[in-house]
Amino acid sequence: MRRRALITGITGQDGSYLAEFLLEQGYEVVGMLRRSSTVNFERIAHIQDRLRLVTGDLLDEVSMINVLRENRPTEVYNLAAQSFVQTSWSQPVLTGETTALGVTRMLDAIRVVDPEIRFYQASSSEMFGKVQEVPQRETTPFYPRSPYGVAKVYGHWITVNYRESYGLHASSGISFNHESVPPATPVVVRRDGCVDIVPIGEAARSSAEPLEVWDGDGWTPVTARSTYWHEGESVSLRARGAAIECTPEHVVILASGERPAEAVRAGDRLRLSPRPEPALVGPEGLARARGGGGDAGRRGPLEGAEAPGQVFSVERRPYRGWMCDLETESGRFAAGVGLVVVHNSPRRGLEFVTRKISHGVARIVAGLDRHLALGNLEAQRDWGYAADYVRAMWLMLQQDQPSDYVMATGRTHSVRDFCELAFGHVGLEWRDHVIVDERYIRPAEVDVLVGDPSRAEAILGWRREVGLPELVAMMVDADLRLVRGEEAVRG
Repeated sequence: MRRRALITGITGQDGSYLAEFLLEQGYEVVGMLRRSSTVNFERIAHIQDRLRLVTGDLLDEVSMINVLRENRPTEVYNLAAQSFVQTSWSQPVLTGETTALGVTRMLDAIRVVDPEIRFYQASSSEMFGKVQEVPQRETTPFYPRSPYGVAKVYGHWITVNYRESYGLHASSGISFNHESVPPATPVVVRRDGCVDIVPIGEAARSSAEPLEVWDGDGWTPVTARSTYWHEGESVSLRARGAAIECTPEHVVILASGERPAEAVRAGDRLRLSPRPEPALVGPEGLARARGGGGDAGRRGPLEGAEAPGQVFSVERRPYRGWMCDLETESGRFAAGVGLVVVHNSPRRGLEFVTRKISHGVARIVAGLDRHLALGNLEAQRDWGYAADYVRAMWLMLQQDQPSDYVMATGRTHSVRDFCELAFGHVGLEWRDHVIVDERYIRPAEVDVLVGDPSRAEAILGWRREVGLPELVAMMVDADLRLVRGEEAVRG
Protein backbone atom coordinates (compact mmCIF):
# COMPACT_ATOMS: atom_id res chain seq x y z
CA MET A 1 0.00 0.00 0.00
CA ARG A 2 1.40 3.40 -0.98
CA ARG A 3 2.13 5.74 1.89
CA ARG A 4 0.24 9.01 1.91
CA ALA A 5 1.57 12.31 3.24
CA LEU A 6 -0.27 15.54 4.00
CA ILE A 7 1.73 18.77 3.63
CA THR A 8 0.48 22.10 4.94
CA GLY A 9 2.18 25.02 3.26
CA ILE A 10 2.77 22.97 0.11
CA THR A 11 2.98 26.04 -2.15
CA GLY A 12 5.90 27.47 -0.15
CA GLN A 13 9.58 26.92 -0.78
CA ASP A 14 10.06 23.98 1.60
CA GLY A 15 6.63 22.53 0.81
CA SER A 16 7.40 22.34 -2.91
CA TYR A 17 10.78 20.68 -2.37
CA LEU A 18 9.24 18.23 0.10
CA ALA A 19 6.42 17.35 -2.30
CA GLU A 20 8.97 16.61 -5.04
CA PHE A 21 11.01 14.45 -2.69
CA LEU A 22 8.03 12.45 -1.39
CA LEU A 23 6.75 11.80 -4.91
CA GLU A 24 10.19 10.42 -5.77
CA GLN A 25 9.86 8.11 -2.74
CA GLY A 26 6.57 6.75 -4.12
CA TYR A 27 4.19 8.62 -1.80
CA GLU A 28 0.73 9.89 -2.55
CA VAL A 29 0.99 13.58 -1.68
CA VAL A 30 -1.92 15.66 -0.40
CA GLY A 31 -1.46 19.42 -0.11
CA MET A 32 -3.62 21.50 2.22
CA LEU A 33 -4.52 25.01 1.04
CA ARG A 34 -6.48 27.76 2.75
CA ARG A 35 -9.76 28.39 0.95
CA SER A 36 -9.50 32.14 1.54
CA SER A 37 -5.91 32.64 0.44
CA THR A 38 -4.52 33.91 -2.83
CA VAL A 39 -2.81 30.72 -3.91
CA ASN A 40 0.32 30.95 -6.03
CA PHE A 41 0.96 27.55 -7.65
CA GLU A 42 4.21 28.63 -9.31
CA ARG A 43 6.46 26.47 -7.13
CA ILE A 44 4.40 23.30 -7.64
CA ALA A 45 3.11 23.89 -11.18
CA HIS A 46 5.47 21.26 -12.62
CA ILE A 47 4.08 18.54 -10.29
CA GLN A 48 0.55 19.81 -9.70
CA ASP A 49 -1.06 17.06 -11.78
CA ARG A 50 0.52 14.48 -9.42
CA LEU A 51 -0.81 16.08 -6.24
CA ARG A 52 -4.15 16.03 -4.48
CA LEU A 53 -4.95 19.54 -3.27
CA VAL A 54 -7.55 19.99 -0.54
CA THR A 55 -8.83 22.94 1.49
CA GLY A 56 -8.26 23.38 5.19
CA ASP A 57 -7.26 26.10 7.62
CA LEU A 58 -4.93 26.09 10.62
CA LEU A 59 -7.34 28.54 12.24
CA ASP A 60 -10.17 25.98 12.09
CA GLU A 61 -9.65 22.62 13.82
CA VAL A 62 -12.86 21.15 12.38
CA SER A 63 -11.56 21.66 8.86
CA MET A 64 -8.34 19.81 9.76
CA ILE A 65 -10.26 16.94 11.32
CA ASN A 66 -12.23 16.65 8.07
CA VAL A 67 -9.05 16.74 5.96
CA LEU A 68 -7.50 13.96 8.03
CA ARG A 69 -10.64 11.79 7.97
CA GLU A 70 -11.18 12.20 4.24
CA ASN A 71 -7.56 11.63 3.19
CA ARG A 72 -6.17 9.31 5.90
CA PRO A 73 -2.49 10.28 5.67
CA THR A 74 0.20 8.22 7.40
CA GLU A 75 2.44 11.28 7.80
CA VAL A 76 1.69 14.99 8.29
CA TYR A 77 4.28 17.69 7.62
CA ASN A 78 3.22 21.03 9.11
CA LEU A 79 5.11 23.70 7.15
CA ALA A 80 2.37 26.34 7.01
CA ALA A 81 2.91 29.52 9.02
CA GLN A 82 3.01 33.27 8.86
CA SER A 83 6.73 32.97 8.18
CA PHE A 84 7.93 36.50 7.42
CA VAL A 85 9.67 37.76 10.57
CA GLN A 86 9.25 41.45 9.77
CA THR A 87 5.49 41.02 9.22
CA SER A 88 5.15 39.36 12.63
CA TRP A 89 5.82 42.74 14.25
CA SER A 90 2.86 44.34 12.48
CA GLN A 91 0.59 41.26 12.78
CA PRO A 92 1.56 39.60 16.08
CA VAL A 93 -1.90 38.23 16.87
CA LEU A 94 -2.35 36.62 13.44
CA THR A 95 1.18 35.23 13.70
CA GLY A 96 0.31 33.65 17.04
CA GLU A 97 -3.00 32.23 15.81
CA THR A 98 -1.38 30.60 12.77
CA THR A 99 2.19 29.80 13.72
CA ALA A 100 1.52 28.87 17.36
CA LEU A 101 -2.09 27.80 17.94
CA GLY A 102 -2.34 26.32 14.45
CA VAL A 103 0.12 23.62 15.55
CA THR A 104 -2.09 22.77 18.53
CA ARG A 105 -5.15 22.45 16.31
CA MET A 106 -3.37 20.08 13.93
CA LEU A 107 -1.94 17.95 16.76
CA ASP A 108 -5.34 17.72 18.42
CA ALA A 109 -6.97 16.77 15.12
CA ILE A 110 -4.42 13.93 14.79
CA ARG A 111 -5.17 12.82 18.35
CA VAL A 112 -8.89 12.68 17.57
CA VAL A 113 -8.76 11.09 14.11
CA ASP A 114 -5.76 8.72 14.21
CA PRO A 115 -3.01 8.88 16.86
CA GLU A 116 -0.85 6.60 14.69
CA ILE A 117 -0.26 9.42 12.17
CA ARG A 118 3.36 10.60 12.32
CA PHE A 119 3.75 14.38 12.64
CA TYR A 120 6.56 16.76 11.68
CA GLN A 121 6.63 20.34 12.99
CA ALA A 122 8.77 22.92 11.22
CA SER A 123 10.52 24.71 14.06
CA SER A 124 12.94 27.56 13.39
CA SER A 125 16.35 28.88 14.37
CA GLU A 126 14.54 32.16 15.16
CA MET A 127 13.55 30.48 18.45
CA PHE A 128 17.13 30.90 19.68
CA GLY A 129 17.08 34.68 19.08
CA LYS A 130 19.37 36.13 21.74
CA VAL A 131 21.54 33.06 21.70
CA GLN A 132 22.63 31.45 24.95
CA GLU A 133 25.43 29.37 23.41
CA VAL A 134 27.27 29.00 20.11
CA PRO A 135 26.63 26.82 18.22
CA GLN A 136 22.99 26.13 19.00
CA ARG A 137 21.90 22.56 19.52
CA GLU A 138 18.74 20.70 20.60
CA THR A 139 19.39 21.48 24.29
CA THR A 140 20.13 25.21 23.86
CA PRO A 141 17.63 27.40 25.78
CA PHE A 142 15.32 29.49 23.61
CA TYR A 143 15.28 33.30 23.77
CA PRO A 144 13.13 34.50 20.82
CA ARG A 145 13.45 38.10 19.64
CA SER A 146 10.34 38.52 17.47
CA PRO A 147 6.65 37.60 17.62
CA TYR A 148 7.42 34.99 14.94
CA GLY A 149 10.14 33.44 17.10
CA VAL A 150 7.85 33.42 20.15
CA ALA A 151 5.10 31.71 18.13
CA LYS A 152 7.57 29.10 16.89
CA VAL A 153 8.66 28.37 20.47
CA TYR A 154 5.04 27.66 21.38
CA GLY A 155 4.62 25.40 18.35
CA HIS A 156 7.78 23.53 19.27
CA TRP A 157 6.86 22.93 22.91
CA ILE A 158 3.25 21.97 22.20
CA THR A 159 4.65 19.31 19.85
CA VAL A 160 6.82 17.99 22.68
CA ASN A 161 3.82 18.15 25.03
CA TYR A 162 1.54 16.09 22.76
CA ARG A 163 4.35 13.60 22.17
CA GLU A 164 4.85 13.06 25.88
CA SER A 165 1.20 13.33 26.95
CA TYR A 166 -0.53 11.30 24.22
CA GLY A 167 2.27 9.14 22.86
CA LEU A 168 2.14 10.72 19.39
CA HIS A 169 5.02 10.17 16.98
CA ALA A 170 5.61 13.94 16.79
CA SER A 171 9.01 15.41 15.91
CA SER A 172 10.31 18.93 15.46
CA GLY A 173 13.02 19.94 13.03
CA ILE A 174 14.79 23.14 14.05
CA SER A 175 15.85 24.40 10.64
CA PHE A 176 18.22 27.26 10.15
CA ASN A 177 17.78 29.75 7.33
CA HIS A 178 17.64 27.86 4.29
CA GLU A 179 -0.36 39.25 -2.44
CA SER A 180 -3.79 41.03 -4.02
CA VAL A 181 -6.00 44.08 -4.84
CA PRO A 182 -9.71 45.00 -4.49
CA PRO A 183 -12.01 43.95 -7.37
CA ALA A 184 -12.73 47.53 -8.56
CA THR A 185 -9.04 48.25 -9.25
CA PRO A 186 -8.56 48.98 -12.97
CA VAL A 187 -6.18 46.92 -15.12
CA VAL A 188 -5.42 47.11 -18.84
CA VAL A 189 -6.26 43.89 -20.68
CA ARG A 190 -6.14 42.58 -24.24
CA ARG A 191 -8.64 40.01 -25.53
CA ASP A 192 -8.70 38.87 -29.16
CA GLY A 193 -6.53 41.83 -30.09
CA CYS A 194 -8.85 44.39 -28.47
CA VAL A 195 -7.57 46.54 -25.60
CA ASP A 196 -9.78 47.63 -22.72
CA ILE A 197 -9.50 48.92 -19.16
CA VAL A 198 -11.61 46.80 -16.82
CA PRO A 199 -11.91 46.18 -13.07
CA ILE A 200 -9.60 43.36 -12.02
CA GLY A 201 -12.64 41.59 -10.57
CA GLU A 202 -14.07 41.31 -14.07
CA ALA A 203 -10.74 40.08 -15.46
CA ALA A 204 -10.49 37.45 -12.70
CA ARG A 205 -14.00 36.02 -13.19
CA SER A 206 -13.64 34.04 -16.41
CA SER A 207 -10.76 31.56 -16.18
CA ALA A 208 -11.54 29.91 -19.53
CA GLU A 209 -11.11 33.04 -21.64
CA PRO A 210 -7.55 33.70 -22.96
CA LEU A 211 -6.38 37.01 -21.55
CA GLU A 212 -3.31 39.23 -21.58
CA VAL A 213 -2.62 42.06 -19.16
CA TRP A 214 -0.31 45.06 -19.42
CA ASP A 215 2.64 44.68 -17.00
CA GLY A 216 4.35 48.01 -17.49
CA ASP A 217 6.70 46.91 -20.27
CA GLY A 218 4.49 44.81 -22.52
CA TRP A 219 1.64 42.33 -22.76
CA THR A 220 1.95 39.21 -20.63
CA PRO A 221 -0.40 36.17 -20.62
CA VAL A 222 -2.51 35.61 -17.52
CA THR A 223 -1.82 32.07 -16.30
CA ALA A 224 -4.13 31.97 -13.26
CA ARG A 225 -6.83 34.13 -11.66
CA SER A 226 -8.17 34.13 -8.14
CA THR A 227 -10.83 35.87 -6.09
CA TYR A 228 -11.10 35.37 -2.33
CA TRP A 229 -12.71 36.85 0.75
CA HIS A 230 -10.30 38.94 2.83
CA GLU A 231 -10.89 40.02 6.41
CA GLY A 232 -7.95 41.96 7.78
CA GLU A 233 -6.17 45.06 6.61
CA SER A 234 -5.44 46.80 3.34
CA VAL A 235 -2.84 49.39 2.45
CA SER A 236 -3.85 52.45 0.41
CA LEU A 237 -0.97 54.12 -1.42
CA ARG A 238 -1.66 57.58 -2.83
CA ALA A 239 0.98 59.21 -4.96
CA ARG A 240 1.32 62.04 -7.42
CA GLY A 241 -0.53 60.84 -10.49
CA ALA A 242 -1.23 57.36 -9.09
CA ALA A 243 -3.06 55.41 -6.39
CA ILE A 244 -3.63 51.77 -5.51
CA GLU A 245 -5.09 49.74 -2.65
CA CYS A 246 -3.84 46.21 -1.91
CA THR A 247 -3.10 43.72 0.85
CA PRO A 248 -0.12 44.64 3.08
CA GLU A 249 2.06 41.80 1.71
CA HIS A 250 1.47 42.58 -1.96
CA VAL A 251 4.83 43.47 -3.52
CA VAL A 252 4.90 46.91 -5.12
CA ILE A 253 7.63 47.85 -7.58
CA LEU A 254 9.33 51.16 -6.84
CA ALA A 255 11.60 53.28 -9.01
CA SER A 256 14.55 51.98 -6.94
CA GLY A 257 13.51 48.37 -6.33
CA GLU A 258 10.57 46.56 -4.77
CA ARG A 259 9.02 45.90 -1.37
CA PRO A 260 5.73 44.84 0.26
CA ALA A 261 3.10 47.60 0.28
CA GLU A 262 3.25 47.71 4.09
CA ALA A 263 6.94 48.76 3.88
CA VAL A 264 6.32 51.66 1.47
CA ARG A 265 6.71 55.10 3.05
CA ALA A 266 5.80 58.64 2.10
CA GLY A 267 8.50 59.99 -0.18
CA ASP A 268 9.10 56.67 -1.94
CA ARG A 269 8.51 56.70 -5.69
CA LEU A 270 6.28 54.11 -7.27
CA ARG A 271 7.24 52.70 -10.63
CA LEU A 272 4.49 53.84 -12.99
CA SER A 273 3.77 52.24 -16.32
CA PRO A 274 3.52 53.96 -19.68
CA ARG A 275 0.25 53.28 -21.45
CA PRO A 276 0.18 50.60 -24.15
CA GLU A 277 0.64 51.65 -27.75
CA PRO A 278 -2.41 53.60 -29.03
CA ALA A 279 -5.38 51.27 -29.21
CA LEU A 280 -9.13 51.36 -28.99
CA VAL A 281 -10.19 51.94 -25.39
CA GLY A 282 -13.83 52.80 -24.91
CA PRO A 283 -14.94 55.78 -22.82
CA GLU A 284 -16.27 53.47 -20.10
CA GLY A 285 -12.89 51.82 -19.68
CA LEU A 286 -11.08 55.16 -19.62
CA ALA A 287 -13.49 56.41 -16.96
CA ARG A 288 -12.62 53.39 -14.81
CA ALA A 289 -8.93 54.17 -15.05
CA ARG A 290 -9.61 57.75 -14.03
CA GLY A 291 -11.98 56.97 -11.22
CA GLY A 292 -12.16 53.27 -10.28
CA GLY A 293 -10.92 51.26 -7.36
CA GLY A 294 -11.88 52.97 -4.09
CA ASP A 295 -9.14 55.45 -3.15
CA ALA A 296 -7.56 54.70 -6.50
CA GLY A 297 -10.15 57.01 -8.06
CA ARG A 298 -9.68 60.09 -5.95
CA ARG A 299 -6.64 61.54 -7.61
CA GLY A 300 -5.74 62.32 -11.19
CA PRO A 301 -6.13 60.66 -14.59
CA LEU A 302 -4.19 57.79 -16.09
CA GLU A 303 -1.00 59.77 -16.59
CA GLY A 304 1.47 56.97 -17.37
CA ALA A 305 5.20 57.56 -17.58
CA GLU A 306 4.88 61.35 -17.11
CA ALA A 307 3.57 60.95 -13.53
CA PRO A 308 6.46 61.02 -11.03
CA GLY A 309 4.71 58.60 -8.65
CA GLN A 310 6.01 60.11 -5.42
CA VAL A 311 4.02 58.69 -2.50
CA PHE A 312 2.41 61.29 -0.25
CA SER A 313 0.03 59.07 1.77
CA VAL A 314 0.22 55.50 3.13
CA GLU A 315 -2.85 54.37 5.05
CA ARG A 316 -3.49 51.01 6.72
CA ARG A 317 -7.11 50.33 7.50
CA PRO A 318 -9.52 47.47 8.22
CA TYR A 319 -10.74 45.67 5.10
CA ARG A 320 -13.59 43.21 4.78
CA GLY A 321 -14.48 42.18 1.26
CA TRP A 322 -13.33 40.45 -1.91
CA MET A 323 -9.77 40.59 -3.19
CA CYS A 324 -8.52 39.57 -6.63
CA ASP A 325 -5.18 38.56 -8.10
CA LEU A 326 -3.79 37.69 -11.50
CA GLU A 327 -0.85 35.33 -11.98
CA THR A 328 1.13 36.23 -15.09
CA GLU A 329 4.06 34.86 -17.05
CA SER A 330 6.15 37.96 -16.33
CA GLY A 331 5.36 37.85 -12.61
CA ARG A 332 3.68 41.27 -12.45
CA PHE A 333 0.93 43.50 -13.82
CA ALA A 334 0.03 47.18 -13.81
CA ALA A 335 -3.03 48.21 -11.79
CA GLY A 336 -4.79 51.19 -10.28
CA VAL A 337 -4.85 54.80 -11.32
CA GLY A 338 -1.53 55.71 -12.97
CA LEU A 339 -0.85 52.01 -13.63
CA VAL A 340 1.27 51.14 -10.59
CA VAL A 341 3.46 48.10 -11.37
CA VAL A 342 2.99 45.30 -8.80
CA HIS A 343 4.12 41.68 -8.43
CA ASN A 344 2.08 38.55 -8.51
CA SER A 345 4.05 36.70 -6.20
CA PRO A 346 11.55 31.00 -7.86
CA ARG A 347 10.89 29.29 -4.75
CA ARG A 348 11.91 31.52 -1.90
CA GLY A 349 9.70 34.60 -1.81
CA LEU A 350 11.15 38.03 -2.49
CA GLU A 351 10.46 39.13 1.08
CA PHE A 352 13.30 36.86 2.28
CA VAL A 353 16.71 38.49 2.22
CA THR A 354 18.53 35.68 0.37
CA ARG A 355 16.04 35.70 -2.51
CA LYS A 356 15.89 39.47 -2.45
CA ILE A 357 19.67 39.54 -3.01
CA SER A 358 19.75 36.94 -5.81
CA HIS A 359 16.82 38.55 -7.61
CA GLY A 360 18.30 42.01 -7.12
CA VAL A 361 21.58 40.87 -8.67
CA ALA A 362 19.72 39.51 -11.69
CA ARG A 363 17.82 42.77 -12.19
CA ILE A 364 21.03 44.79 -11.92
CA VAL A 365 22.76 42.55 -14.49
CA ALA A 366 19.78 43.05 -16.81
CA GLY A 367 20.05 46.83 -16.42
CA LEU A 368 16.64 47.10 -14.74
CA ASP A 369 17.97 48.40 -11.40
CA ARG A 370 21.17 50.07 -10.20
CA HIS A 371 20.93 49.51 -6.45
CA LEU A 372 19.67 46.96 -3.93
CA ALA A 373 18.32 48.20 -0.58
CA LEU A 374 18.94 45.90 2.40
CA GLY A 375 18.83 46.07 6.20
CA ASN A 376 21.48 44.85 8.64
CA LEU A 377 24.45 43.58 6.60
CA GLU A 378 26.17 42.22 9.70
CA ALA A 379 23.35 39.80 10.64
CA GLN A 380 24.86 36.32 10.89
CA ARG A 381 22.95 33.28 9.66
CA ASP A 382 23.51 29.58 9.00
CA TRP A 383 22.21 29.12 5.44
CA GLY A 384 21.63 25.75 3.78
CA TYR A 385 19.88 24.28 0.77
CA ALA A 386 16.15 23.59 1.26
CA ALA A 387 16.27 20.37 -0.80
CA ASP A 388 18.86 19.00 1.64
CA TYR A 389 16.67 19.91 4.60
CA VAL A 390 13.48 18.21 3.39
CA ARG A 391 15.37 14.91 3.36
CA ALA A 392 16.02 15.41 7.08
CA MET A 393 12.30 16.09 7.66
CA TRP A 394 11.42 12.78 6.06
CA LEU A 395 14.16 10.88 7.90
CA MET A 396 12.75 12.06 11.24
CA LEU A 397 9.41 10.39 10.57
CA GLN A 398 11.11 7.12 9.57
CA GLN A 399 12.66 6.65 13.04
CA ASP A 400 11.19 4.26 15.59
CA GLN A 401 11.17 6.97 18.24
CA PRO A 402 10.16 10.60 17.71
CA SER A 403 12.56 13.34 18.72
CA ASP A 404 13.78 16.84 17.85
CA TYR A 405 16.75 17.64 15.65
CA VAL A 406 18.73 20.68 14.53
CA MET A 407 19.11 20.98 10.76
CA ALA A 408 22.00 23.29 9.93
CA THR A 409 25.34 23.53 8.16
CA GLY A 410 27.32 24.36 11.29
CA ARG A 411 28.80 27.41 9.56
CA THR A 412 27.72 31.02 9.81
CA HIS A 413 27.85 33.79 7.24
CA SER A 414 26.74 37.41 7.25
CA VAL A 415 24.32 39.08 4.86
CA ARG A 416 27.42 40.93 3.63
CA ASP A 417 29.06 37.55 2.79
CA PHE A 418 25.95 36.51 0.88
CA CYS A 419 26.05 39.76 -1.10
CA GLU A 420 29.73 39.28 -1.91
CA LEU A 421 29.11 35.77 -3.22
CA ALA A 422 26.01 36.74 -5.20
CA PHE A 423 27.48 39.80 -6.90
CA GLY A 424 30.84 38.07 -7.33
CA HIS A 425 29.13 35.25 -9.21
CA VAL A 426 28.31 37.71 -12.02
CA GLY A 427 31.57 39.66 -11.81
CA LEU A 428 30.22 42.69 -9.93
CA GLU A 429 31.47 44.49 -6.82
CA TRP A 430 28.66 44.41 -4.25
CA ARG A 431 29.71 47.71 -2.63
CA ASP A 432 28.86 49.51 -5.87
CA HIS A 433 25.22 48.45 -5.68
CA VAL A 434 24.12 47.65 -2.10
CA ILE A 435 22.68 50.42 0.07
CA VAL A 436 21.50 50.10 3.68
CA ASP A 437 17.90 51.17 4.33
CA GLU A 438 16.99 51.51 8.02
CA ARG A 439 13.39 50.54 7.26
CA TYR A 440 14.59 46.95 6.86
CA ILE A 441 16.29 46.89 10.27
CA ARG A 442 14.35 44.74 12.74
CA PRO A 443 13.20 46.33 16.02
CA ALA A 444 15.11 43.55 17.84
CA GLU A 445 17.77 41.72 15.85
CA VAL A 446 18.82 38.16 16.67
CA ASP A 447 22.41 37.33 17.47
CA VAL A 448 24.70 34.94 15.63
CA LEU A 449 22.68 31.93 14.50
CA VAL A 450 24.73 28.82 13.76
CA GLY A 451 23.45 25.33 14.36
CA ASP A 452 25.11 22.10 15.45
CA PRO A 453 23.74 19.31 13.19
CA SER A 454 25.83 16.53 14.76
CA ARG A 455 22.85 14.75 16.34
CA ALA A 456 20.93 14.64 13.05
CA GLU A 457 24.07 13.41 11.30
CA ALA A 458 24.69 10.68 13.90
CA ILE A 459 21.13 9.36 14.37
CA LEU A 460 19.45 10.12 11.03
CA GLY A 461 22.52 9.63 8.87
CA TRP A 462 21.75 13.02 7.32
CA ARG A 463 24.35 14.72 5.15
CA ARG A 464 24.21 18.02 3.31
CA GLU A 465 25.16 18.03 -0.33
CA VAL A 466 25.20 21.74 -1.26
CA GLY A 467 27.42 24.39 0.35
CA LEU A 468 26.74 28.13 0.49
CA PRO A 469 28.79 29.15 -2.58
CA GLU A 470 26.99 26.52 -4.66
CA LEU A 471 23.63 27.54 -3.20
CA VAL A 472 24.19 31.23 -3.97
CA ALA A 473 25.27 30.40 -7.52
CA MET A 474 22.15 28.28 -8.01
CA MET A 475 19.88 31.05 -6.75
CA VAL A 476 21.49 33.78 -8.85
CA ASP A 477 21.46 31.60 -11.97
CA ALA A 478 17.76 30.79 -11.43
CA ASP A 479 16.89 34.48 -11.09
CA LEU A 480 19.00 35.38 -14.12
CA ARG A 481 16.94 32.90 -16.14
CA LEU A 482 13.73 34.30 -14.65
CA VAL A 483 14.57 37.93 -15.44
CA ARG A 484 15.82 37.09 -18.94
CA GLY A 485 12.61 35.16 -19.56
CA GLU A 486 10.59 38.17 -18.47
CA GLU A 487 12.58 40.36 -20.85
CA ALA A 488 11.99 37.91 -23.70
CA VAL A 489 8.24 37.92 -23.00
CA ARG A 490 8.23 41.72 -23.20
CA GLY A 491 10.05 41.46 -26.53
